[in-house]
Amino acid sequence: MSTNELLTDVELQAAFESCTLPRAAWNHRAHVRMAFVYASRQPPASALAQMRQGIQAYNASQQVPEALDRGYHETMTVAFMRLVHDGLTRNGPFPDSESFCDRHPELLD
Repeated sequence: MSTNELLTDVELQAAFESCTLPRAAWNHRAHVRMAFVYASRQPPASALAQMRQGIQAYNASQQVPEALDRGYHETMTVAFMRLVHDGLTRNGPFPDSESFCDRHPELLD
């Protein structure tokens, strides 16, 4: 499993939540894909809470230090969850996270 683009949403979520996703696969696209997975299945507050918990657990499993330039960032997480939710409500539904990313390349910059 070298890139998350090869994983289905179910596979990505399972690997992320079990903290078995290779660190190299936990890139920006994977963050956006997981935000989509959570935001498309539950209310915004619950999706944010699950994303926050998931990132913090994954980072801890990978021994990512908490610092200003790495680790969990609350402001970025909240902002991206809001952007993903907005993309879903304006342009959804989408069949999967890859379709969402393809429709919203601005979130991948």
